[in-house]
Amino acid sequence: GTYPNVSLYFVKEACQMCRKAPCVSVCPTKASYYNEDGVVLVDEDKCVGCLYCMTACPYDARFLNNETGAVDKCTFCYELKVSKGEKPACVSTCVGGALIFGDLNDPLSQASQFLAKHKGEVRKPELGTHPGVYYIYEGVVK
Repeated sequence: GTYPNVSLYFVKEACQMCRKAPCVSVCPTKASYYNEDGVVLVDEDKCVGCLYCMTACPYDARFLNNETGAVDKCTFCYELKVSKGEKPACVSTCVGGALIFGDLNDPLSQASQFLAKHKGEVRKPELGTHPGVYYIYEGVVK
């Protein structure tokens, strides 16, 4: 906006958990992969640090872990929390309730019910990656 009518909003940027993830398809060692639940993960033992996945990710969601030499990314705490039925740490600690996590295929999940009432948008839909993260901008001046 223009002073004095200015606004600011924050958008959490993390892995978009694409169903057609370019980072997975370009990985020469198959270190980037989908697990049995369709979650995009990285096997650091297979990663050779070629950075192809970083280049292919249109969301800039990957980074080189200097300690391991492997590419890393947000996993929504899959290994530590979600696989045990818990919410990702960012969701469970968000005091404002701005983050919701759930199975969109389950009509009873909080995420499905919220999206049924509010218009959710994915980032860069024109790319055909079919992201699994939705953003709600109601009441936000973009």
